[in-house]
Amino acid sequence: MKKLLCATVLAVLPMTTLAASVFTLQSQDFSDNALLDKKFAGANKSNPSCTGENISP
Repeated sequence: MKKLLCATVLAVLPMTTLAASVFTLQSQDFSDNALLDKKFAGANKSNPSCTGENISP
């Protein structure tokens, strides 16, 4: 019964209400398709690959 109710509700709702809104992220610290500077990488002393400064862009 629950499946039938869910299917009916989804069929009645317009698709625009189900679509996710557009999310845009912009920062002066990076550009499209570029690598972030090393300072933005994590700083975990127990991981030799994690040698950044852990700064948030």
